[in-house]
Parts: sequence; structure tokens; C-alpha cells
Amino acid sequence: MTTTTFAVVGSGWRSMFFLRLARVLPERLRAVGVVTRTAQRAAQLTAEQSVRAFLSIDDMLAAERPDYVIVSTDWPSTPGVTRDLVARGVRVLAETPPAPDLDGLRALWTDVGASGLVQVAEQYLLMPGHAARREVLRAGTIGAVGSVQISSTHLYHATSLFRGLLGVGFEPALVDARAFVAPLANPLRGGQWTGDDTPEPTRTTLATLDFGAGRSALYDFTDNQWWNPLRERRIVIRGSRGEIVDDEVVRLIDATTPVRSALQRRETAATSTSRAATCTTSVSTARSSTGIPMSGPGCPRTTSRWRRSPRRRARGHAARVLSRTRWRTPARTTSSASRSRSR
Repeated sequence: MTTTTFAVVGSGWRSMFFLRLARVLPERLRAVGVVTRTAQRAAQLTAEQSVRAFLSIDDMLAAERPDYVIVSTDWPSTPGVTRDLVARGVRVLAETPPAPDLDGLRALWTDVGASGLVQVAEQYLLMPGHAARREVLRAGTIGAVGSVQISSTHLYHATSLFRGLLGVGFEPALVDARAFVAPLANPLRGGQWTGDDTPEPTRTTLATLDFGAGRSALYDFTDNQWWNPLRERRIVIRGSRGEIVDDEVVRLIDATTPVRSALQRRETAATSTSRAATCTTSVSTARSSTGIPMSGPGCPRTTSRWRRSPRRRARGHAARVLSRTRWRTPARTTSSASRSRSR
């Protein structure tokens, strides 16, 4: 297996995701360097992450020539860093969004779009829960999909989910949106407890997206919803023969038989990359709802099972497995820079 080498420009918390991937998949990925702004941060990265740190792109490229460079910087900085790397003939993987606004996206496309060197990462459709729902849709289980409702993530991530689950690609949409402000406590921000439970004015954005031909989406996002434990996440996908609500699937299998099932998976993250659930570390005593011993740290078991409703199990019925599928992550995990223009 060929090992892919990469470097990262930026040393914030998002950059650490890529370094962790390299540590757990050393046969596939190798981080050859991180570009950061200060010597103090460079020394910290070398000590804590066991990776070479550089103070400039010039220094990094003089020492290493990675297969590609991940641009993991703030929104205003990303276009300039991307242009700089493309001018040097370096392949770039940029995080979403690659520019902070529409004008910036168009200008960036004008400068680098024809190079073929830039890809823009968008991970949400590849997350195991969403990938499993998408496979249910591809199988035609709930018929023709007409609408998707999402209240879990924001802006471009939600839009990617809408388009992917509805199968509308880059078709135009009519958007109608409004924002509302109401008091809400925000005890958790950026993974840290604030120690303050005082409600504060918090914005909720509601929007409908009309893609035509009966296909629509509902966007519902409250600021800091990724972290705030007082706001749950939900997804509803409605089709002509049933619907998916979070991990519950109801579908019509004949004219008189609606059937309800559950999508089940051991996981470390459910609907957001920002909040991860800790799996049990006790294999001997911890058991899942089906009675199967759970795995150890990190819950490496990834088999999704489609089982009948927990209500039937509660009444003493055997939970017969209707189907068992290993959901495979597609090899291609990025979208091209040309797609960012269409967005």
C-alpha cells in the first residue's frame, strides 16, 4: 500500500484531526510537517505531535515535498494561502469554505480553478450515520425522496446534506430565510464548560429551500448548536413510501403493511464532527441494547444493523435482523474546487 504524504498549513484544533489520522493510519498517511506562525507553537507541536513544524511555507517546501498540503486556516486567510501554494505547483486540499463570501469564492475560482490542483473537503455525507441513511435512500426503501429537514449543523454542511440526500446535485434553489432571537443558556462553548448558565440572546435561523419538482428542504440552526447540550440534533427525510427520522425508518412494504425499523451502529460521533460520544471501555460488563458485548476504547466495530423496533423487543419479541450491511466509505472524500463555485 502506498503511503500518502501531506503537510498542514495552520495549527488550530482542526489541524489536529489530520495529525491524529496520520497516527492511526501510518501505513496510508504520513504527516511531514505543519506550518505555524510562532516558534513557541512550533516547539509545542514537535513535542506533543511528533511532527516537524515550520514557520513558513518556504521553509516547509525546502525540507519536504508532500503529495498535497491541507489548508486549515481561518476563512479570510485560506484564499491567499491556496493561491500561494498553487503558484508553486502544489496540490491543495482546502477546508470548507475556501473563501469567506461569494465574491471571494468567485475570485478564488478565477485564479486557481483551471489549475486542477485544488480540492475542497466536505465530510458530512461520508459520516457513518448519514452514509447509512443515504444507502437506505439509494435502495428505494422509502420511495422517491421529496423533502429533508436538518437541525444539527450550519450553512454549507447542511446544504451539502440537503443536496446529497435529495439527489439534486448543483441545481438552483429558491431560498426563503428568517432569523429569530430568543434567550438561551449556553453552558458549553468549543468543548469547554463556561461556568455560566445565564440565558443570553441567541439567534435561530429558519430557512426553506425549494429545488423545484416537489423537492424541498428545511434548515433550522441555533447558534452554537454544535456544542450546546440544550439543543438536540435531528434529521427527517421524507419519501413517497415512508420516512427516516433520525435513526428510525418507517416504510410501506405493501398496501396494508407499514413497517418500522431502526438503524443501529456503535459510533464515536453521531451527527456532528464537533461532539463525540465516548464508547465504553469495559468489554466484560458493557452490553449494547441487543445484548452484544461492546468493543473497547474507540468502539472499532462499525457494522450497521437494521433491526425491528425497540418497542417489539420491549414486548419480548425476538429482534430478528432484517439485513446486515457494512457501510463502506467511498474512496473519494473531497469535492472539486469547481463545485464550490456552484454553491
